[in-house]
Amino acid sequence: MKKIAIFFIIIACFFLEIATADNIVYDIYSAAKKSSMSNKPIFYVIASTNCTHCVHFIKNTITPNFKSINENFVFALSNLENDDKIPSDIPFNGTTPSTYIISSSGEILEGPIEGDFNQEYYKKLVQEFGVK
Repeated sequence: MKKIAIFFIIIACFFLEIATADNIVYDIYSAAKKSSMSNKPIFYVIASTNCTHCVHFIKNTITPNFKSINENFVFALSNLENDDKIPSDIPFNGTTPSTYIISSSGEILEGPIEGDFNQEYYKKLVQEFGVK
């Protein structure tokens, strides 16, 4: 039981590290407003703190690229463990992590990208959809 509690504390720290970095993580609804004002696309991740793939994705892809994400996108994160709401027009089947690139007008440009992906795929997303 003690190992499980420690595991959840470590996972929560990864999410907290991202969620508190300069207040640049938004819920999807706030991100939509910010996106329409800035004309930046949204980089939207649906994850769960009790998902090992999510933790790996946050730690190894999102965290090292966080500055770049915020330069090119408005970053939004929905954590299912916090009962964060997912808009009904987002095609989500329960797989976490799921990532979407959404235009400033609300059109889904890419996604769902289900599961973990590496930094090379992230770079492809920036080249294709990032701020030009």
